[in-house]
Amino acid sequence: EQEGATLLVSAKFSVVTSRNIYLQFEEISVQNINISDEMQALIAPAILPRSFVSLQILQFIRTFKAEFPVRNQGRRSVGGLYYLSYLDRNMLLGRAVGGGGVFVFTRAQALTS
Repeated sequence: EQEGATLLVSAKFSVVTSRNIYLQFEEISVQNINISDEMQALIAPAILPRSFVSLQILQFIRTFKAEFPVRNQGRRSVGGLYYLSYLDRNMLLGRAVGGGGVFVFTRAQALTS
């Protein structure tokens, strides 16, 4: 339960109909990695004095963030058509047309710099 990572996907969309959108994925980000207590003990055993290197490894894992652009060679961003079912003003379900899964979309607050 305490293990895992956060996967964020950013995309632009265009409205096709009132129930369909076309998503163009732009970037995937992996962050907030949580490893198990067992893995932490393997990297830096609590019985032995923890070395600077083992603590640096644990710190690197905790602060790791990787961002990857999503593009097809020679084409636009990877994307797809989604059929929408609205749950409320801020949340909706999107089902990929032609297969590919069901996704929950939520309205994000605009980033301010």
